[in-house]
Amino acid sequence: MKRCIWPRQFFDAELRLVDDLHSDAAAWEASYQQIRQTVSLVDPAGQAVPEFLLHIDGNHAWWRWSDTPFQ
Repeated sequence: MKRCIWPRQFFDAELRLVDDLHSDAAAWEASYQQIRQTVSLVDPAGQAVPEFLLHIDGNHAWWRWSDTPFQ
């Protein structure tokens, strides 16, 4: 049986990896891809945001977004 990982676990893993981003960027990118496949962000007009970085740590969240795709 395949185990399902809930988004909270994705964010916990992402935070652990972002702290060491300079030594293993590929691991962080793979981790963040799981978040992007699970979570979407919409602007105040209700349109999907093309690119965003979202971090959640406990009850705190912070993000950056762009109306154009990242490179």
